Amino acid sequence: MTLKTGSEILAQTEPFYDRFAEALKIVGAGNGTGAIALAAALHSFADKMHVLSWIKSSATAFGFGVLFFAAAYFCLMYAYVHLENYATDLDRTVAANADMSPSATNAKDASIKTMRWAAWLTLTSTACFVGGLGIALVALIRF
Repeated sequence: MTLKTGSEILAQTEPFYDRFAEALKIVGAGNGTGAIALAAALHSFADKMHVLSWIKSSATAFGFGVLFFAAAYFCLMYAYVHLENYATDLDRTVAANADMSPSATNAKDASIKTMRWAAWLTLTSTACFVGGLGIALVALIRF
């Protein structure tokens, strides 16, 4: 069994990172749109106090969703940078016919760790979107 080169690893993982980034952008766009729409609704329903608390709660959920999106996107890009560092170190190691350097192992571990953070933050951002949308729909139906 032969080891994969760094460029092979990057070629195989790049489509995953691209799809993950696109999905994450959709969640971020949904949260951003919800936050902007509900900020506008705050002005429209300023005189209806019974609706205002629902709108504020929903806008808060969408706002947190935007923050979690930003953190998840940062972690995703950070994980990709570490993966590139790992691939570069791996290619150097193979070319020099040497043992794996500690920096390559650290880069691989950091990539995995930040990718896990990106996944959890994405799920949290998605939960904020679903929560904000649910609150907004309840307010729409109820009032």
